[in-house]
Amino acid sequence: RCVGCDYKVSVSRSCNRTSNFNSRGKRSPPHIAFNSELKKMMQLMIFVAFLFVSASAHAKLKIGDRFPPIDLKILNSKQTFDNKTIRGKVVLIDIWGSDCPPCRLAMPKMNEIYLNLRKRDFVILGINVDESDDDVKYFLQEYKIDYPLLDDRKHGLVKTLGIEVMPTSYLVDSTGTVRYIHKGFRSGDGSLLEKQIRLLLDKKTAK
Repeated sequence: RCVGCDYKVSVSRSCNRTSNFNSRGKRSPPHIAFNSELKKMMQLMIFVAFLFVSASAHAKLKIGDRFPPIDLKILNSKQTFDNKTIRGKVVLIDIWGSDCPPCRLAMPKMNEIYLNLRKRDFVILGINVDESDDDVKYFLQEYKIDYPLLDDRKHGLVKTLGIEVMPTSYLVDSTGTVRYIHKGFRSGDGSLLEKQIRLLLDKKTAK
């Protein structure tokens, strides 16, 4: 699911062309063939309209928007995440998957940032999208993660946010407002993320 450097979330659709010949191998009359093509055009228009409505329903979260309440369970647990635990804190919400190479590159740096800044009312929430328990298990055997991980295997939050690239990280201030969005992860991005986090923490401290 992860191609190149960024994980693209996409939806594809295929269709089969209808033949202009009937079941006996004879060419259908022109008006029947025309009606068939018209029907296909109508179906395509309906499908495009459906995609437009779906995209509107799941508009991308933007800088300045309020981050929605998180209704997910803690990874490998039946316990539901309590949104009160992050109230008043600066939060980095990172959407990731175990089969995504950029996510694997990002996780150690994310953990390092968390350990350096967690005493400053800062927390990272890792939102995992894996559908397989084994994938998560093997990943966590390889990478030690100290910050909370949540389970979005049904991709409910991913759809709400309009995620297109993985990993995607949302930096949220103490009021719950999105202040910075980082898409993908390449070498050097960790320092950029940490800079944005420290700037937001400094503003919070100055108030």
